[in-house]
Amino acid sequence: MDQRFFVIKKINYLLISIEALNIYSQEYLYNDKNTKISKNIKNIHVHIINNKYYNILPIIIYIFFLYQIINDIIIQKLANDIVIDFSNYMKTQLVKQYLNKFNYIYYKVYNYYNFNDNFNINEIAIINLYIIIKIYKKEGLFFLIKYLYKIDI
Repeated sequence: MDQRFFVIKKINYLLISIEALNIYSQEYLYNDKNTKISKNIKNIHVHIINNKYYNILPIIIYIFFLYQIINDIIIQKLANDIVIDFSNYMKTQLVKQYLNKFNYIYYKVYNYYNFNDNFNINEIAIINLYIIIKIYKKEGLFFLIKYLYKIDI
């Protein structure tokens, strides 16, 4: 399969994680930043689904928007809190809530396009949180591109 398909697939998984985190943050904080994040996620999602050819320029734009969204301090704090809870207790309310939202978004929105994947969706959800945390660091954009263009999932 085309490598661009795998890149788009990974972007979709990261978008699901960000959406789940953003929904959670909106329950506690409402501000213009959350609205802006939601609009960016929606724009990326619409363009990814409508782009059948996966040209390189739109992929670069998706990566740029994804990087901007991930660098939001609220998203980072939530991702960090969930990873800490997961590594310490695994079954806290925060972790369950995130996994439930991730699963709901995946099966409601993205599974409709049916990638025929055989994997543990919860594992992908937690791995994405680690990736989101790593992207926030100094060499985050490089790490994001490196992760996206690595073929296996």
